[in-house]
Amino acid sequence: LLGPSELALRLLPLLAGLAALALFWHLARTTLGPRPAALAVGLLAVARWPVTMCTSVKPYSFDLFFSLALLVAAVHYLRRPERVGWLALLALLVPVAVLSSYPAAFVAGGITLALLPSVWRRGWDGRAWFVAYNLLMLGTFLGNYLLVGTQQLDPATGSVGRYMQHYWRDGFPPADPWSLPAWLMTISSGR
Repeated sequence: LLGPSELALRLLPLLAGLAALALFWHLARTTLGPRPAALAVGLLAVARWPVTMCTSVKPYSFDLFFSLALLVAAVHYLRRPERVGWLALLALLVPVAVLSSYPAAFVAGGITLALLPSVWRRGWDGRAWFVAYNLLMLGTFLGNYLLVGTQQLDPATGSVGRYMQHYWRDGFPPADPWSLPAWLMTISSGR
């Protein structure tokens, strides 16, 4: 509808970024006092990488949006565990989030661990939605991996291509534990 311009391509990431900022504001307001919430939202609003990624034709603003959408629903459930509707929302949202964003799978898994004690103290309706959430999360991730992720493997060796290994080499901790402190300092203090 907007034509083939570059601005049209940038519109969806921008909208996802603005929606993520609104979700973050809601999350901060729900979990923090007024001043810390304002500070947290202000920091996100001017943070270099979220702002940059929300104005380019990249999927990263969707990663932020879907991760926050999952977190907001989880926090609302934790605040009022008698309202099982938040678990139902999580179960309905997790397939869309995991299909749309690889990093959302990590957030979804963390939510499972955070909700487990609270859910297991509740009745069977909450447990059923929690089980559905986990089955949908794992099933969607596995399906996405088999249909999309395996296509990124080198057919000759069955491993990720050398380019990806080279590209991400500094993004993961070193295998040598003595190198870990220097790596943590470098990775946490760059641009």
